[in-house]
Amino acid sequence: MNPTVVIGQAVAAAPTIPEPVLYTVIGALGLALTVLWRYYTGRIDKCNDSLSALQQQVATERERLAAERTEDRKDAELTEQKLRAEYETRYRLVLEDARNHEDTLRAEFLESIQAMSAKASESNAEVSQVLQKMLDRFVGGRPARPRSNYER
Repeated sequence: MNPTVVIGQAVAAAPTIPEPVLYTVIGALGLALTVLWRYYTGRIDKCNDSLSALQQQVATERERLAAERTEDRKDAELTEQKLRAEYETRYRLVLEDARNHEDTLRAEFLESIQAMSAKASESNAEVSQVLQKMLDRFVGGRPARPRSNYER
């Protein structure tokens, strides 16, 4: 069979709908689309309005928090400066005390070393005197011997 004939027979066999009914159905569909379009665009506009209001609230909250952060940073910097100054003064005082204590200890050590040196020289002098007396006593007062040629 010829395919054009089959198609032509199928078209001829299809039921026909009157044109006014078709126009009415198309108009009803267009009206339904228009109503749905307006409904959903209205919902989108309401959502956008509430979203912009929410974004505005978030922006003001962020600005408030930023201002608080800057104030907190300033307070933290002032506190840090105060603590640093206090620490520096305490450290300086402790360091001065340590240096003074070290100087005092050095002076005391010097005095004790000088005293020990004086006592050592005194005791050495006494020991040399005792040894000289012992030498004179046991050896006697011999005259000094003449030097030899090798010692000259």
